[in-house]
Formats: sequence, C-alpha cells, structure tokens
Amino acid sequence: MKFLIFLISIVVLAWLFPDIGAGEGLFSLSAFANYDISVIFFFYGLQLSREKLCIGLGNWRLNILIHFVTFVLFCGSTKSLMHGTAMSKVIFTGYSSTGVILLPIMLYHALQLMVVSAIAKRKENHHVLLKSSIKPK
Repeated sequence: MKFLIFLISIVVLAWLFPDIGAGEGLFSLSAFANYDISVIFFFYGLQLSREKLCIGLGNWRLNILIHFVTFVLFCGSTKSLMHGTAMSKVIFTGYSSTGVILLPIMLYHALQLMVVSAIAKRKENHHVLLKSSIKPK
C-alpha cells in the first residue's frame, strides 16, 4: 500500500512540476541510471566468494554465448517495432492512416514477444531440471 501511495504522489508531483523532468534538470537521469545499475551490480559482486568468482570467470565461452543469445532473442523483438515505426514515419509521410499500416508490425512484435517468452520459460525449466539433477558434493 505504501508503494502505491508513493507512486501516485510521484505522478502528481510530475504533473505539477513537469519542467524538472523535461530537460536534464539538476543532473542527467540517464547517467544516474547507468551509475545506479553499476553500483547495484558492484555490491552484488562483493557478495560472491572468490571461488565462485573464479569459476564464473572461467566459463567465459558460456558467458559470451548467453549474452549473444539474450541480445538476439530479446533485443531483436524490440528493434522490429522501433525501426518499423520510425521507417513508417519516413516512408508514409502525409498519410493519415499510418496506424493501419503499422498494425502488421505491431502484431509481429506481439508474436515475437510471445515466442521469446515461451523460449525463456522453457530455458528456465530446463535450467531448474539441470540444477536439481546435479547433487552438491
């Protein structure tokens, strides 16, 4: 309940004072988000033991594969809608029915998200099965 009250109050403050968030303001929000995420990962990394850190760094081929697959599956679904919308503004300038033209791209985007979420769920189930079948020493 506290979170909902906090969220509503932030929305009301943004509605009352839109100029603060419209520009860069006192500080850059994008830079703040980057630093904030870096700090979160840094503190998470501090919790790892040295052995786990060395084991994780030793699996560099697996890490590269996971990053590549994540990029292809998840980023690809977002780029189709983003680039399709931008290209439609360029190609169909002056048409009033751009929404009808964008409908197939939006449906394709939704289909991509459903397929990728099914793949992610299947991978998660596979990972859980593998984890449960490996007995600790």
